[in-house]
Parts: sequence; C-alpha cells; structure tokens
Amino acid sequence: MTLLLVAGGLALVRARDVLQRVVALDLLAVIVISLLALLSYLRGQAYYLDAAVALALLSFVATVAAARYVD
Repeated sequence: MTLLLVAGGLALVRARDVLQRVVALDLLAVIVISLLALLSYLRGQAYYLDAAVALALLSFVATVAAARYVD
C-alpha cells in the first residue's frame, strides 16, 4: 500500500494537465479510503470506517466539482 501511495504521489507530481491531476488525486483518495477500511477491520474500531465513508463522500464531491470546473 505504501508503494501505491508513492506511485500515486509521483503520478500527481508528473501530471501535465488538470484532468490528470484530478484523476491522480482521486486515486490517492481511493487508496487512503481502502487503508482506512482495512484498518477498521483489523482493529475492530468503527470510527475508522466512518472516516473512510466521510473521505469517500468528500472525494466524490471534489471530483465532480473539479470536473464541472474543467468542463
């Protein structure tokens, strides 16, 4: 997972236009959401899952807003 985060960060840094940056940020958000869900399962704490759901909703709204702005 750490390698995926590093690869996503490199994709974000190397992005040439706004659409590629939006996709890279969305990729990073999905990785962090999956890490939070996995952490919630392993530790048995529900608040990690709550944080994952909140981040997913925020990421979705941000992606839609960015797509609307670019278009």
